Amino acid sequence: MVLNTEQIRARRLNTFRQELLVSMVSYNLVDEFRCQAAELIHEPPRRLSCKRLWTTFPVFLMCSRHTSPEDWRNKSATALHYATLDKLPNRSDRRVLRETDPKRPKPNQFHKRKPKPRPT
Repeated sequence: MVLNTEQIRARRLNTFRQELLVSMVSYNLVDEFRCQAAELIHEPPRRLSCKRLWTTFPVFLMCSRHTSPEDWRNKSATALHYATLDKLPNRSDRRVLRETDPKRPKPNQFHKRKPKPRPT
C-alpha cells in the first residue's frame, strides 16, 4: 500500500484536495494500527517492521467485506497478531561501527574525445 502523494493526477483543485485528504486519512489509520500492535507487545512503535505493517493491514482488513462489528473485531485481532510477529532486532549492543567501502576509481569514466585531424 503506497500513498503516492507526489504523483496525484487530479486535474481539478477539488479532486486534488480529496485525494490528498484520503491519503492522509489512510496513513493515519495505518499509523494507529501500528500503535495498537506496539501496545500489544509492550514495545515502541518504531520497533515494528514497517513492511509487515503495510502488507498486513490491507491483506486482513481491506480485502474483504466486514458485515458486522464482531467480524471486524475478529479480523482486526488477527491482523494485529500477524503485525506483531516480525519485530526488528535490537542492535544496541553493536560493537563495530558501520562503515562504507570507498568507491573504486573508474579510469574509463569521462574520457575526452580526441580531436579530429584537420584536413590540410
